[in-house]
Order: sequence, then structure tokens, then C-alpha cells
Amino acid sequence: MMKNSPRNYTRPIKKGDKSAKMIGSQKAAMFILLGVGVLMGYSANQMVEKVFGKTTLNINQIAVQAHQVYSKQDNHIVELNAIDQGQIEAWFSNSIKYGFKVPNLQKFGLEFVGARLTVAEAKPAAYLLYIDDDDKQLAFFTTRSKSNNNGANQIKKLNLYTWHKDGFGYVLLGKVSQTNLQKMGDYLSKDK
Repeated sequence: MMKNSPRNYTRPIKKGDKSAKMIGSQKAAMFILLGVGVLMGYSANQMVEKVFGKTTLNINQIAVQAHQVYSKQDNHIVELNAIDQGQIEAWFSNSIKYGFKVPNLQKFGLEFVGARLTVAEAKPAAYLLYIDDDDKQLAFFTTRSKSNNNGANQIKKLNLYTWHKDGFGYVLLGKVSQTNLQKMGDYLSKDK
């Protein structure tokens, strides 16, 4: 005959009973599930930010990276030359998704050289190159951006002027004086 032996059995709590205490394995499971839930929430937030465009890098850093690569090119500094301005504007308008116009900086003694489409954290970005009478380069960079840094800055011996409007960031950068960049930036930011 089988004897009723106590097993590892927890009886349901009956009305009027004091609440049962959790055993160690139940506590551990609860904390593991809580940890998994926190990690899932954090991961989901990161995915949403990537899909909807939160910029993790500062737009100035992205512009400087692009300029450091493209400004050193000898034969292919731009993809389309200035004579193709209409094609550049149509290309960038379709790629970046707004009515793009090549900024005119002639009143500041700068000649438009050309442009190329580039990338800023998996989003299309415009990189335009200008040159002055002393062969100093000035770049204009724009992409969708949620950052809010505006004004003058300097990174890696390059002067920058940054502004934001309607979900886009704009950066002028080069070995041009901060005063001149400020004037150009103020002029363009009113136009954009």
C-alpha cells in the first residue's frame, strides 16, 4: 500500500489564510522576467529611434567626417559639377525629400564647384563644395536632424556654423574665419 508522502506541493491560498511566502526560485524567476522586460523595452526604444531618425551623432561630427573624406579627393571631389545645378537640385529633392536649392554664395566670393549625395546615419545627406579665390574650400552639408546645436563651433581645425529648421540640420564648414561663416550662415538660415 502506498503511503501518503509529503510532496513539494503548495496548496492554493484559501480565504482567511495568511499570504504564502515566495520561495527562492519564484523570486529568481520574477527578477529574471523583470530584467527581460526592461531589456525588451529599451531595445524597442532604440529601434524606434533608429527608424524615426534620432541622430546619435552630432550633425557637426557627421559633416566633418564627410568633409575629411571628400575634400581630399583629387579627381572625384564631387559627383556632379556646378554646371549640372538643375540635376543636382532634382536629385537631392528626390533623395532628401524636400525642395532642395543650391545655396548661392557668390556675394561672399565663393564659387560653387559641385555636389555629391552622401550618408548620415543611414539617411541621405547633401554635400556641396565651394571654393574661394585663394582655393580655400567651404562645404555645405544638410540632412534630416533632430539635434539642436546651433551657432559657431570648431572641430579638427575646421570652423563650422550650424542651424536647424523644419527637421533638417545645416552646416557650413571649412578653413574660413568664424566671422565670415557667421555672415554666410545668417544669410542662408534666413533663406532656408
